[in-house]
Amino acid sequence: MKKIFVFFMILSSNAFAECGIHLFKGVLRESKTSSLKFHYVVNEQTKSQMTFEFKDVKDLSALLPMLNKPSSFKGKIFKEMDGTKGVVGEIEAINERFPNPLAGADTGIELVTKMKCD
Repeated sequence: MKKIFVFFMILSSNAFAECGIHLFKGVLRESKTSSLKFHYVVNEQTKSQMTFEFKDVKDLSALLPMLNKPSSFKGKIFKEMDGTKGVVGEIEAINERFPNPLAGADTGIELVTKMKCD
């Protein structure tokens, strides 16, 4: 049963690699390795954790008030993800999120509109 669960987690994480507009639910964190010193983390501290750097400073500055707080926003993924790492831009509809640890879809990303990759 455990192997089946892991298999479906891998399949579902690959579905997120699609380019387009997504709804992101996660947390903005400081990062020593990211070019802008911050990244957005989805499914934090799980095997399906994904991290997203920001395309430019404008996108990051819009999200900075949510530093270390559960949040959600809509943004675009322009290029295919590199495993569990990606780049997000054109951020809009930023909201504070109230975590529900009992809900399976409390954190993650959902495809809203599929687009062609750059």
